[in-house]
Amino acid sequence: MILHRLPPEARLLFAATREPTWDPSEVRRLASPGLNWAGVRALATQERLLTVLWPRLREAGVEVPEPHGQGFHMQSSVAEFRLGFAELVLRQIAAEAHRLDVELLLLKGAALALTVYGAFRDRPMGDLDILVRPRQARRLWDRLREDGWGLEYESGEEFYREHHHLPPLVRGGGSGVVLEIHRALLPPRGPFPEEADVSWEHARRLELDEGSVRVMAPEDQLIHLAIHFAWSHGMVRGLSRTVRDVAAVCASTPPDWDVFFRRVREHRAGTCAYWTLRLARNLGDAAVPDRVLEALAPSRPRWILDRLERAYVEAGLFRSCPSRRLLRGLWSLGVAPRASGHGDHRPWEADDEFIDDVELAHRERTGWVDRLGRVPASVGFLGRSVTGALGRERGG
Repeated sequence: MILHRLPPEARLLFAATREPTWDPSEVRRLASPGLNWAGVRALATQERLLTVLWPRLREAGVEVPEPHGQGFHMQSSVAEFRLGFAELVLRQIAAEAHRLDVELLLLKGAALALTVYGAFRDRPMGDLDILVRPRQARRLWDRLREDGWGLEYESGEEFYREHHHLPPLVRGGGSGVVLEIHRALLPPRGPFPEEADVSWEHARRLELDEGSVRVMAPEDQLIHLAIHFAWSHGMVRGLSRTVRDVAAVCASTPPDWDVFFRRVREHRAGTCAYWTLRLARNLGDAAVPDRVLEALAPSRPRWILDRLERAYVEAGLFRSCPSRRLLRGLWSLGVAPRASGHGDHRPWEADDEFIDDVELAHRERTGWVDRLGRVPASVGFLGRSVTGALGRERGG
């Protein structure tokens, strides 16, 4: 099982943040002498799970040696404060939307925090994502700008003109709360049919103080999680949070798998769903039946699927793949975009457009000398994926 191939620091993170149940005795066993606590803290920070991990370490009676214990406490306290402020801001947005007669549908972290987790602290997030009907999105965006919300990026007008969400907004006052107002659930130039974006009639209403919001049905939540993780993030970013989310959704309101299959076919998201559900079951004990994975699996030999799973975990948790080209090739092998009906669309197209227009990052150098220099690291990455020595550099 892939979980047991991970180094103890990663196993501790998954064990302590597992949903819906976790075992304090397992956490105590994994927190053995000699554990690399700096590595645990770095991994939890990267995966944005400190506000979950730290309280559970304390509940399990784990003594974290100093200075790491103090570092955990301080980072977790700051992150928890920011999440509490984000919830307050969300309630203010819902009230403002009610006054404007604008409907909101919560996406990703905010939706899960208020439903399957029950608290913002238990579902850390980087920003607030809300879906608004296209004809109402600009009205809410303009109103928030009038209320003092600033732009996260000063450039990018061309990119966001056709994007599925408007330019991200930042709450004033140094709070750091970022808001994305979506006009559509999925990118407009992607392979997923627009008519299958989301069915508002399937969403349920949730009252919030002076306003209300909607949250997706569990089947739609799972599909959105799968597309966001496996397509938009290329199975590299957000692995641990996605694992928790899938397990939490399956436990909170078990999905109707027949309905799920029908909607997955409508979205042409079968392989995205396969990898997301497989990783969630193998790393987080998500209640995903065998028949679901068997029906969604891409047409690849089992030994290839097993090694691809290891490669995705190695790249996602430890960010150890040295080559963007290699990572994209492995992604294509697992997702099988052409066989899945995705045509020529690829998720990195939007990333490249974003870099071009917003100019946030530099492009990967592609000269042959640079590529040649990456060969040893690439061989090591593939070797760990084959042997299962995940998260362990050769010679380390």
